[in-house]
Amino acid sequence: MSDTPTEACSEQEFAKRFPNEDADIKKMLGLNYVPKLFRTVVTLSPSLAVSTWQMVRGILCAGKLSRVLKEMIFIAVANTRDCQYCSIAHQAMALKYGLEYGVIHQLIRDLDQVQPPSTREILKFSVCLAQGKGNYSEGIEHMLKNGVKQGDIPEIIAMISCANYMVTLADGLMVVPDERFFELIEGAKKSAAA
Repeated sequence: MSDTPTEACSEQEFAKRFPNEDADIKKMLGLNYVPKLFRTVVTLSPSLAVSTWQMVRGILCAGKLSRVLKEMIFIAVANTRDCQYCSIAHQAMALKYGLEYGVIHQLIRDLDQVQPPSTREILKFSVCLAQGKGNYSEGIEHMLKNGVKQGDIPEIIAMISCANYMVTLADGLMVVPDERFFELIEGAKKSAAA
């Protein structure tokens, strides 16, 4: 197997070949472009790209949990699995959806500092599932004890599963993070410093 990243199709080519998905991805993610991961997958398998987007749309972009919490789960999973693409992409998206820049460092360096306790326990459970080891029932018990509703647990598990899938896809295809994600992070960093 080559250690060369799979090339993404251009934004223009993606928009021309998949106009409905192009518009939907931009709308649902709140971006004016389609991220490189989707444009890379489509070069290998258009049907996989469409089904992957439908999964992301149905889990990340919908449901009762806040979008910021879902982005935080994605960051926790990506960092646990050491996926640069997903970590950078979802740090940028979390900042875009209102997460404070300083919380990103807590997510990356010390989950014990994350507040409120319900969020901290959700992120710890995310790490546990991403690692594929640990006491899952204990993790669920900690979440419930810290204010997570029983009815939210299936959506939390679905989000962790979505993040694990996307990490595997991004790593397997060796997708390099979009430059625009770095720009979003830099902009948030400058605003936090001001």
